[in-house]
Amino acid sequence: MCLFSFSFAGNLSQASKARVDNIMMIVENELNKETVFAQLSRYEKFVKAFSNVKSKNSEQNEMIKYLVECFQKKVDLLKNQLKTQEEVAPNVDWDKVQEEWLAWHNEERNDR
Repeated sequence: MCLFSFSFAGNLSQASKARVDNIMMIVENELNKETVFAQLSRYEKFVKAFSNVKSKNSEQNEMIKYLVECFQKKVDLLKNQLKTQEEVAPNVDWDKVQEEWLAWHNEERNDR
């Protein structure tokens, strides 16, 4: 569930909010199988992609805005996880680790 001090969820009907929360639960369950770096990359892409989506229906626009908020919340949480890793291993170049991990991940994905 996506919680904010101000949120577009307040502008949504219960049914629409429940739909978005269900979408988030499905996405989170699927992406939790991936590394933190891969999750972060995917959620950042979701934020960018859904930020550009517009509908003629105002309720759908509010749902999209709320979904983007939820994706951004996951980005922030994942970045905080990485900061925790930096605190545990301060001498590790985490940007380099992320680049190498994503390169390896992409090579494996392309080989399939």
